[in-house]
Amino acid sequence: MTEKALVKNAADEEQVKESTRKVRYKRTDERADIEVVMGSVHGRRFMWRVLAHYGAYRSVFAVDPYVTAFNSGKQDVGHFLMAELNDVCPKEFSVMTKEATEGLKNV
Repeated sequence: MTEKALVKNAADEEQVKESTRKVRYKRTDERADIEVVMGSVHGRRFMWRVLAHYGAYRSVFAVDPYVTAFNSGKQDVGHFLMAELNDVCPKEFSVMTKEATEGLKNV
């Protein structure tokens, strides 16, 4: 997905200010989205499944180097999500981990 340039003339201070404002508001929206998802037990349970799917907590190693490379790419997505969750809502991330591990004990 190609993003459109926010500034046509980097020497134009007004364009640079406007692009900075747009980026700031976009990040604010992204953070709010994460807070909403992590604010409910359902959202935390879903995010735990997503992290597990992307192998955030697994080894990437496989005998076939191509499979290892594929697993590494998946794990990178999982690590990106972990970093986002920890950055935006570290308390909810801890709650999610606790809920998930306690849920495993009840199985």
